[in-house]
Amino acid sequence: MGLSCKKKNENPIDNLPPLTTTGANTFGCLVNGASFIPKVNFGPRGALESNFDFGNGKLFFSISARDNRQKKSSSSMALIVTADDLKEGQEYNLTSSKQGNSSASYYFIETTPKEYHTNDKVIGKVYIKCFDKKIASGTFWFDAVSDAGEKVEIREGRFDVRF
Repeated sequence: MGLSCKKKNENPIDNLPPLTTTGANTFGCLVNGASFIPKVNFGPRGALESNFDFGNGKLFFSISARDNRQKKSSSSMALIVTADDLKEGQEYNLTSSKQGNSSASYYFIETTPKEYHTNDKVIGKVYIKCFDKKIASGTFWFDAVSDAGEKVEIREGRFDVRF
């Protein structure tokens, strides 16, 4: 009788946090098909930070997420939504941050840092499902590109944060 090995057929989406609107302080997405969930094993900054502010006649909402669980690499992500008014049920384009627009970035550090950003041609979207009582939740996706033209795909993004 031989030994048999069961092959894991794990779907990366199953690792992501559920879509909630309770201020659960969750964040997750797929980066080129692999799950990204913030977690910090070392360092002064937290794994998930969010901010809401008003300035220059615009509302500014941002989320930054970090994962440094791997010994030889770390990654982080930033979503920035800038608008005249942030409303539940609205979708916002993620484009170039250079013109004060909503934007998104992904950073990966292994031996050297790599930065990927949305721009006028490589874009994404964020949907605000809940924006009330210091809670923001929603979904997002974006493509981002490095200065060298290398592209990263962020999909199935979701967040539920307090600010």
